Amino acid sequence: MSPTRVLEAFLIGALLVVGSAVALTQTTGGAGSGAPDFVDKRQAPGLEEKAREEAARLAAEEERRRLVEEAEALRRKVEETQAKAEVERQRLAEEAEALRKAADEARRKAEAERLKREAAQKAAQEAAKAELEREETARREAAAAAERRQAEAEAEAAKRAAEAEQERQAAEREAARRRAEAEAEARKQAEADAAKRAAEAEQERRAAEREAARRRAEAEAEARKEAEADAAKRAAEAEQERQAAERARRAAEQAKQAADEEAARRSTDAADKCKGGTPPEIASRADAGGSMRIDIRADCQNGKRFSITYGPYKFVRAFDERGRASFSLDLFMGTRQPIALVLEGGEKMPIEPPNVDFSGLSKVAIAWKAPVNLDLHALEYLATLGGEGHIRAGAGSSFETARAMTAQGKGRGYMSSIAGNEPSGDKVEVYTLLRAPGQRSGVVTTLVDYETRGDLPAGDACGERPLAAIPFEVIELSPRGEFSVEKRQISPEVCGQALTQSERFNPDTIDDLQIRR
Repeated sequence: MSPTRVLEAFLIGALLVVGSAVALTQTTGGAGSGAPDFVDKRQAPGLEEKAREEAARLAAEEERRRLVEEAEALRRKVEETQAKAEVERQRLAEEAEALRKAADEARRKAEAERLKREAAQKAAQEAAKAELEREETARREAAAAAERRQAEAEAEAAKRAAEAEQERQAAEREAARRRAEAEAEARKQAEADAAKRAAEAEQERRAAEREAARRRAEAEAEARKEAEADAAKRAAEAEQERQAAERARRAAEQAKQAADEEAARRSTDAADKCKGGTPPEIASRADAGGSMRIDIRADCQNGKRFSITYGPYKFVRAFDERGRASFSLDLFMGTRQPIALVLEGGEKMPIEPPNVDFSGLSKVAIAWKAPVNLDLHALEYLATLGGEGHIRAGAGSSFETARAMTAQGKGRGYMSSIAGNEPSGDKVEVYTLLRAPGQRSGVVTTLVDYETRGDLPAGDACGERPLAAIPFEVIELSPRGEFSVEKRQISPEVCGQALTQSERFNPDTIDDLQIRR
């Protein structure tokens, strides 16, 4: 039973008890009530009873009023209690309704979360299946493309070797022609100088004779003597100058002949020395960030060009005057691709790569052949162009800096290879990311900029001209040592029409680098 019901029952019982008491008092006439007796029984017979009845009536009336007041007070208290109970009931009802709604909302959210998890699991399974199919297709296409490029590279190498030999022979003929012309010019110049000096001496002599004739009018004998002596002296000086010029010419001819003989002798000695000599010495070692260093010593290749081939790509360099060369090869396709040194004469020597640890590394590379400059840009974790985290040529960071920043919990990268102004061969730029242990995910946005064209297309870099569209390849290497190759192209633009930033740095040109655990 509720507290309100109990209180109501109690008040009703109390009222019944009070009413009964009043009635009993009125019935008994107030006997035993203890009311004072002010009537003298001897003087007023019968009045005593009336007095007692009146006193009892008054007492009963007073008691009734008191009980009515107490009953009224109890009634008000009951009403207040009922009002409070009603408020409490409403509060409890509202809390129960709120709890019911919260439970309904929790059930709805739980159901939505369950459906969302089931959809995410299904999408993840489908994405994994699609990723496996794409990787398998990419591997097959990469293998076919590698075989095709290998054949093309060998054909191109043979063609370029023949062209290089023709260029060398033409250069030798041109050098011989220029030497003959230089010798003839030197002889002609020496003879001209001697003739000029002789003519100047003759002019001076004639001037002296005219001066002597003028002075002869004043003192013929003295003037004649002085003139003859002066003429003889100048003639002797002129003769000495002519003889000196002749000696200088002969000395120059003898020095040139000696130099030619010495050069021929040295060339013969070098050729004799290199006949049947030892092949070039090649040493390779692993370098930081998935690269290797190649040091070459070739005593008979002084100043000559050579090539380093890496899979389908070829990098052309030259030996110094001592036949030495060093080359840093970024292994953006791992170590499973063949690496070789190709000399100017076509001789090819394989290079064994060192043991390189690719765990924790990802690479994105672009490769092209056109005689232009492309720049690879990497925007790490939503970085903006020109802001912190924008890695590119000129702000390429370093392996040491990237490794130090990776210790903060996020992978960081640097430009491990930047293309120069190589006159021939392939050009490559590579971004290398050092992954942080335990990193779950992240995105590095990669862009390709046609830096030679810039913001305002002009010349051969626009319209339908030769360098308006630039084909290139995108190579991505995973930490497992697997790589993929995709062919892309810089689209042509209208001549004279300025490019916006989004047009120049188009994010659709190349896919982003996804960091997944």
